[in-house]
Amino acid sequence: MTKHSSWLIPCKDWFLVDIAFEKVQKLEWAQNRFLLGMKEGDIVYIYKTKPYSEIKYKAIITKVKIKYSDLQFNDSEFIIKKRNYKEKDLFFEFEFCNDLPQKKITFKMLEDWGFSIPQSKKLPNTVAEKIANAFAFDLLDNDDNQIQEKINLAEPATTQQAENSSKRTLDIVGNKNSEAVQRDIKYSKYVLKEANYVCQIKSSHTTFLTNLGFQYMEGHHLIPCTVKNAKDFEKKYNVNIDCVENIVCICPTCHRAVHFGDSEVKKMLVKEMFSQHKEILKNIGIDITEDELLKLYI
Repeated sequence: MTKHSSWLIPCKDWFLVDIAFEKVQKLEWAQNRFLLGMKEGDIVYIYKTKPYSEIKYKAIITKVKIKYSDLQFNDSEFIIKKRNYKEKDLFFEFEFCNDLPQKKITFKMLEDWGFSIPQSKKLPNTVAEKIANAFAFDLLDNDDNQIQEKINLAEPATTQQAENSSKRTLDIVGNKNSEAVQRDIKYSKYVLKEANYVCQIKSSHTTFLTNLGFQYMEGHHLIPCTVKNAKDFEKKYNVNIDCVENIVCICPTCHRAVHFGDSEVKKMLVKEMFSQHKEILKNIGIDITEDELLKLYI
């Protein structure tokens, strides 16, 4: 089993990384001598330097050791201070995955974890694990116990509402520094009811009976319902991913494993859900491959 490494890359204020995250999927950055050990599939965490001093973005490396003459992307619109690169310089390509709310992983937290100098380098496994968990918890923030309790107590969407759920206007709440997708829990409840409160990853997984007399299950968005994903899929497919076609009824054990399991566990669970939902997603216009979906998790 291949073990991927995690890297920290500081981003100074001469590069408009927030705008880049909104507008493009991939970028190419210089691969200096501290980053020569990078491999395809490794994870990159982008640290915004002062005045922010926080980790903001997660990305996956898609190419390494790219020659200057082979660069593909023009990122000049995001650059305030031009850098002078040479023909011998190397670069790596990465694809944005997720972002975090403001001040979720600060310099002080990194310092407390024993990583006191945020410079371009490979992260120790202990620090990489803590950062990965922070991103996983953020994906789970609207799927936590309180929300799941509300889902189980809610009235389900009507059949007509469910059929039109992917056509709804995307509802983003909060401010620019802390946006979130406003999800409607009645669609998750509809999916749970339609699945007869049976785990769609493993039907033999049982939990307990709720006060309402049905087995406790949880709703999980197969395409994670982050602000970036929601905006990207609305732009590309004109679809709201907070819809019944993108929600899966799973048990709490599988749900936590999808978010907090190692890469092999995540792959196994996501592949199983995707095999059941690929055609369902296509029916609402979302044509996504298994590899594209996995990149949103790993």
